[in-house]
This record gives sequence, structure tokens and C-alpha cells, in this order.
Amino acid sequence: AQYNEKATEAGNAIDENKLQHSEQYARWEEKRNEYNEAKALVEKYNGQVPDDYDSLVSLPGVGRKTANVVLSVGFGHQRIAVDTHVFRVSNRIGLTCEKDVLKTELSLMERIPEERWSRTHHSLIFHGRNCCDARKPKCDICPIASYCEYVLGPSK
Repeated sequence: AQYNEKATEAGNAIDENKLQHSEQYARWEEKRNEYNEAKALVEKYNGQVPDDYDSLVSLPGVGRKTANVVLSVGFGHQRIAVDTHVFRVSNRIGLTCEKDVLKTELSLMERIPEERWSRTHHSLIFHGRNCCDARKPKCDICPIASYCEYVLGPSK
């Protein structure tokens, strides 16, 4: 029994050390990306954030979601940025039925009028955070339950 306790303690210490190391590495990686992004903004764009998608995704650490958020919130462009909430909610309620983020984004862009993209993006995030929880959705108080495939079952 004493051996098992010591082995468990050692295992827990190793796991905690790995976790701490991975968190430190993630923070370092994030800071490195921020530095490289700032450097690229100064060198390539005279310190100004570009207002086009291709330029944004060329910056270190900037992917589709970040570029779409910057264009939508920072520049007022109609964009759909698919984060975990947008992905989960749009697939759960039946707005789309896709298995990855890019396909979800493209599908939503086909189904939703362009002038509503940014508003829809924010509405889906809000709904995902406040009602349509990942583990325990609050279907009993959901204002769109009467339209939701999760509640009603998939439409034929």
C-alpha cells in the first residue's frame, strides 16, 4: 500500500509538472506570436492593422477566426467568425450540419444574407454562452426551442 501511495504521489507530481510546463510553453508561444505580429505590423503595414483578410492571416498567430473578428469588429465588415460557440450552436440547432470549422463558416455564409453575418456571429456566441451550453443546454428556457433540431429532432 505504501508503494502505491508513493507511486501515485510521484505520478501526480509528474502530471502537474507536465501541465505547468505545457502552460508555460503556451504562454511563451503566445507572447512570441504577439511580438512577431507587432514586428510585422510595423515593418509591413507602417504600424497599422490591415483591413483585408489576406494581409491579416499573413501575420504570425492570426488565423481565420481572428482575421474575421478583426474585420467585423474593427472595420465593420460583414464576417462570420466561427469559434466554439458558433460551431456548436449552428450545428446543434440545425442552421448547418458540418464537421469542421471551415465548412461551418462557408455553410453559414451560404445560408445567411451577407448583411446579417456579423450580427448572426455575435448572436450565436451570446446564445451559446447564455443558453445553449455545451454540456447542459437550457432547452426549457430557450427562445428558439420551437425551431431547434436538437429539441425537435432532425428535419427530413
